[in-house]
Amino acid sequence: MVPRWILKAVVQKTISYLPFRHRINYFFQKHVTKGVFLTDAYFTDRLQHARNHLRFYRRFSPKRALETSLELGTGW
Repeated sequence: MVPRWILKAVVQKTISYLPFRHRINYFFQKHVTKGVFLTDAYFTDRLQHARNHLRFYRRFSPKRALETSLELGTGW
C-alpha cells in the first residue's frame, strides 16, 4: 500500500500543472482532505504537540542545541 503522504504529494504536483490550480486545490482541501478551516481545538492540539517536541528535544539534546532552529513544514 502506498503511504498517504505520497498520494497527496502526487495529487498536489499534478494539480500544480493545471489551469485554475488554486481553485482546484481549494476544492480538494475543502471537500476531500477537509483541511481548509482551522478550529481552535485543532490549533490547541498542534500547539501542545509542538510544546511536547520542544520539551523532549531540550531534555535529550546538548545544552546549547536550541540557539537556532529551522522548521521545515507545510500547512498549519
